[in-house]
Amino acid sequence: MTQTFLKDSLMDFYKVRQFQEFCGIRECKADDPRGEDAIVCESQPERKAKQHTARFRATKPWLHEFFMLGSFFGTEMFYITYLPLIFWGYEHWTGRRLIQIWVITMYIGQVLKEFFQMPRPTSPPAFPMEPNFKAEFGFPSTHAIAGASLAFGTLLSVCGPQDAIFPFGLLLAIAFTAWVAFSRLYKGMHSILDILGGLAITAIYLFFGWRHLSEVDHYIQTVPFSPIICLASNFVLGWFYPNGDCPSRKDTVIILGVGAGVNIANWLNFKQGLDYDVFAQPEWHIIVFRVVHGLLLTGLAREVAKNAMKKILTKVFGPIDSENIRKQAIEVPLQYFTYTFVGFTVVYLAPLLLLNLGLYR
Repeated sequence: MTQTFLKDSLMDFYKVRQFQEFCGIRECKADDPRGEDAIVCESQPERKAKQHTARFRATKPWLHEFFMLGSFFGTEMFYITYLPLIFWGYEHWTGRRLIQIWVITMYIGQVLKEFFQMPRPTSPPAFPMEPNFKAEFGFPSTHAIAGASLAFGTLLSVCGPQDAIFPFGLLLAIAFTAWVAFSRLYKGMHSILDILGGLAITAIYLFFGWRHLSEVDHYIQTVPFSPIICLASNFVLGWFYPNGDCPSRKDTVIILGVGAGVNIANWLNFKQGLDYDVFAQPEWHIIVFRVVHGLLLTGLAREVAKNAMKKILTKVFGPIDSENIRKQAIEVPLQYFTYTFVGFTVVYLAPLLLLNLGLYR
């Protein structure tokens, strides 16, 4: 009975289409110049030969742009903007907690995708809109995980239930999470079950894990060999990622690398007595200067680390091309150590530069 309910209700791709049509998406003729082609998702290859890509158009442009923006909040571009902004413009304490929540919940979500291997909405009946994710499985929605974990993680870090602004913050977190979640239905990339699964993972982790984050932070800062432990354990999680050379492994390894880099930087900051949270909250123009300098340094660090890793791997495996870059022995160390250095730069090198430039007062 439960399986029937999931299949007939929460996994019903016609309900995804109904939501899209409610929001103004309309199927149009193949020769309609106003239309766009829905993608054919590859996570259900046995049906691919039977699918005929539908052509659609958005009849409510303002709502279309609203959901396009909402879907942006679960992408890499948002992560590399929002998370560094917390470290450079607000406080490291909050930033470290958001990183721990984000890394763990996203890793769980990505692994469950490969474990359950549940398909994304198909065309027909839905109108999937994102070619970048067409090869990944659907359950759970990592967009929903990211939106909820960052929204509610920020809320719990900034204020407690007893604070006067907590009710407003709670409404804001709920609204933001709903925006991200509904944007995935609108874009035809997830079923209702996918969304609920992602939200459930975040809720369970925050309920049981939030109270222990201070202990985790203390362990990372004080244990002498925690950098080695963090670096090695995250690499192992990426190396033995389930389902071999699956499309979701790259993003997962990147997330693990960022987490390792932040933890190593946290340990080094503590050892050197660099507590950036003791400085006064900066004015807006100081925040802008911090972010500009920080992003420039982080972008440079990413390119330097990526080029260095490619040279090392080329000496071991020969020239890297579009064919072999997806192999485990190349993709995992390339992405992992590149983004480990990115995370390290955001939390250690960039604040140290900003401190020497007089942007911490």
